[in-house]
Order: sequence, then structure tokens, then C-alpha cells
Amino acid sequence: MGKYLLPILIVLAGMGVAAFVLTYKNTAATTAPASEGGLPERAVAAYNRGDFEAALPLLREWAAQPEVRSDLERLKIVMAYLHDVELQREQVAINPTHKIQPKPLNELTRQASAAAQSPASAPSLAERTPHEPLKPGEVRLFAIKELGNFAFDPEKDADVPADVKALSGSRIRVRGFMIPLTQAETITDFALVPDLFSCCFGQPPGPNHTITARTPKDKTVNYTIDEVIVEGTLKVNVKREDNYTYSIFELDALSVKLAPIR
Repeated sequence: MGKYLLPILIVLAGMGVAAFVLTYKNTAATTAPASEGGLPERAVAAYNRGDFEAALPLLREWAAQPEVRSDLERLKIVMAYLHDVELQREQVAINPTHKIQPKPLNELTRQASAAAQSPASAPSLAERTPHEPLKPGEVRLFAIKELGNFAFDPEKDADVPADVKALSGSRIRVRGFMIPLTQAETITDFALVPDLFSCCFGQPPGPNHTITARTPKDKTVNYTIDEVIVEGTLKVNVKREDNYTYSIFELDALSVKLAPIR
């Protein structure tokens, strides 16, 4: 199914955590990987006592562990807790009288699975709005589904709309979530996807909603579970193998920063 798609499916949705703007750093200056060291127990204990403000950073740190990112079943557990924490925090923000209600893990998993089973359908070519050409010097910001705003069947389709191909070579910024393509603590190659949650519990994104990003070989970025904005030069090139499209978008990344909270 292709050299990019297979690793993406294996690690979807691998992730990490950072509380700061991500910047490039020289690969010669490496640090020892963090140890999990009781992290799951502390995270679950904070969740079970309803201390979601304490649980949230612990859950994010737990999800950042390489051994968790590379194990989908372990990752699902963390994501189920994270989904409920963020869901209930949103409910409190809307209704301050909402009472935090911790749930057993089996209920959390069912809740997460149900929430991930309703992906939005892609627009048809007749319904979509074509991309306007970029002006000289313009660096346009895209959401991933906005960039790949066309229906695409990787088993049947081998081409993309002309206005999408015309974006190749443009300098753009893209909002999305990182999926590391290796288990390394820092990375130079990662997939960028619209969200992490559906990767664990729903349908992995197709090639029109996945961007393979690469930093310069001597630079790395830290993982983050949060949304990022990646700026770089876009390449639009439909790649197929065994009658299957495994890649459309690639990005030569120049900067990776945490996205402003929306």
C-alpha cells in the first residue's frame, strides 16, 4: 500500500506533548527519553477523583511516551480518557454548574468509539470551491481538509483537481496534528492529519487528508499532542503502488509551531 501509508497506519495516531512553541533543534543536542515511571497510575488517579485539571497534563504526557504511541491498544486507553476530560471541560465551560462525572474505562471506550463513527463526507467535485491561485509572496493558511477539499478514492482515483495541482511549489501554512513515522523521541518525518481522535477510534484519513512533512535532515522537532501549524513548501504529486494511491501531499517543513487555541 505504499511506503508512506503503511507506517502511518501502523502508528496512527502516535503523538507527543509539548507546552511550548516547537522549534527546530540540532540533532547533535539530544536528551534522554522520559521514563513512564508511574505516569498511568497518577493520570488515572487524578481522573477518578475528578481532578481533571491535574489529569489533563498527565494524560498528555502519558500519550507522549514512545511505547504508548507505537501501541494502538494502549493509545486508545489514553485517548478515551482524554476525550472524556476535554468533553466534560467543555461542558463546564458552557454550564459552570455541570458536575464532573468520572466514568469506568469500558464506558469511556464506548463513548469514544461512538463519537468517532460520524466522519463528515467529502464534497463532490461539483460542490467544492476551487482554490484561488496564491498571489506573489503570499503564504496562505489551510486546514488539511480545506487543502484536500475534494472527494478521493485511493483505490480508483489517480488524479486531483487542476487547482490543487497548481498549488505545488507554493509556500503555505497548514493546521493539523502530528503523527510520528518512527518511535524516536524527536523526529524529522511525520504525517499531518486533521485530528488524532478518529485515527484511534474511527476511519484513518485518506491521502487527500494526510500530508507527509519533512524537516531538514539535521533538524528535529519534538512531538506534541496539540494542533500545530507547519509552514513550508508544498508538493502535490499523486503516488500510487499496486493500484492504490498512498500519497498526494508532501511538505518541506521550515517551521513547526503550536497553533493558537480556537
